[in-house]
Amino acid sequence: MPQHAIEAAIIDDGAHPDRFPLKGDWVVGEDLAVSAVRHQGQGLAEISHADICMGVIRKYAGTWHVGWHSIKVLKDDTKRGYVGRLLKALEHCETLDAKLIHLSIGTTCYEDFQPIQTIVERLLNKGAVIISATSNGGTVTYPAYISNVIGVKCDAGLKDDAYGVLNDPIERITFRASSRHELELDGRRFDSPVCNSFAAPLITAKAIPLLTREPGLSCEDIIRLLALCAPSGRDEAGGFRGEYAKPELSGSMALGEPDIPIVVLSGLDPKRLLRIMREIADCLKADDYNYRMALEHPSAPLFDMTPIHSGADIDHYARKMSAYFNCEIILLGFNAPVKPERCPCASLWVWGCEGGQKPGGFALPEDQAGIIVNDEPGSEVYGRMLSVLL
Repeated sequence: MPQHAIEAAIIDDGAHPDRFPLKGDWVVGEDLAVSAVRHQGQGLAEISHADICMGVIRKYAGTWHVGWHSIKVLKDDTKRGYVGRLLKALEHCETLDAKLIHLSIGTTCYEDFQPIQTIVERLLNKGAVIISATSNGGTVTYPAYISNVIGVKCDAGLKDDAYGVLNDPIERITFRASSRHELELDGRRFDSPVCNSFAAPLITAKAIPLLTREPGLSCEDIIRLLALCAPSGRDEAGGFRGEYAKPELSGSMALGEPDIPIVVLSGLDPKRLLRIMREIADCLKADDYNYRMALEHPSAPLFDMTPIHSGADIDHYARKMSAYFNCEIILLGFNAPVKPERCPCASLWVWGCEGGQKPGGFALPEDQAGIIVNDEPGSEVYGRMLSVLL
């Protein structure tokens, strides 16, 4: 089958063109201007974070048939940047018509999420395949968290080119992969450390042969094909386990007591539940609260909402959300009435019940509160919630 060249970009601290064949070498400056980097006569610099990522990609996929562009957004000394540079780099990927975009960087700052979501969705809609590492801190990271971005985290039990599928609707990370690679750069051999940064380029390397053979593949296509090749990529029926499959959460993970309010809404029909949660979300945004929501059977992957199955271990789910998201309040929504014993860590219960009566047998512990809602708008429910929580 004939090979086809694709345009690709690595957004990081800059790969060196004397180590890797680069079609473009760019830097986003403090003023957010994008300019070409000049390396003539400067010799080889110290091996960068991007060099190691490119070393992993070259080891498992080579760099042929790919027009690589390096876009530098991180400082040499701190290896840190700010969201304006990342956004400008993503915009430059759009200008370059990059089919494949690799990021072993990301942000855990909530204020950065929405602007990143906007440009990433634009790139995805134009057919880009984006592969991104999640943070080593274990909290939600953008763009790795965004739906249809291929998020990657390392698995310390894997090495070389081994990887597997993840199926966690909270994290939304698509693959776990080895970050332990024997590399050779500048004639020296070394082993890459165990961290998410060097797991992501393995998945990028796995995607390259697929894209060079069929450049029209979408992010969803790449996820499906890589999952089918992974040891954990097939379920019992031979199908792909998507990110919105029933969560396989057990109570085995030791999670602490949430230090933020957990609100459980239940006993509301699907349309009313979605509407009331959306209206509450609008109120939370207006009051500048950082929140997250989980909803039973969401109709679409929404920016601030994760799916939760009615049969899930709700208490474990709530604790895991509290640990994963850096937020100030969490709301969980269900259609059928939920009994308090299913979520001992809940701060407040909101029931939608016929006749304004709490379901029989739903006794609340002394440290929990509950309210009954009927047909009032979400803004009124929000006000009642705050009056209890505050």
